[in-house]
Amino acid sequence: MMTRTLDRRARKGAVLVESAIVYAVFLMLLLGGLSVGLGIFRHQEIAHLARESARWSSLQDVSMRTPAQIMTNVIRPNAVGVDPDDLTVTTTPAQTDMATVTITYPWIPEVYLAPVTLRSTARARIAY
Repeated sequence: MMTRTLDRRARKGAVLVESAIVYAVFLMLLLGGLSVGLGIFRHQEIAHLARESARWSSLQDVSMRTPAQIMTNVIRPNAVGVDPDDLTVTTTPAQTDMATVTITYPWIPEVYLAPVTLRSTARARIAY
């Protein structure tokens, strides 16, 4: 009868250790999945802003196709989930027949410390 209580106590300790390991792995996977999901969301948002900026630029005069005008008229009103002050906007020269807008965003994931640069480029034929 004495061995039975010792086995039960030893088993309780094993369950505690196993649970600690499983919970730690589960929490890391959960937070990693959440971080990847936020990264995908932010990349989609950058791509959306680039497409909208290219579309807007294709309908404007040459004087309006500057990064400052794009930031004011397109990005600031439409940015969701990203800080517009961290965005970098570049455009093509005025001599081409395509409006090309490239947006870059330095994203620091919430879980890991390594920064990631998100970049998206969109083109639209100039209709003006």
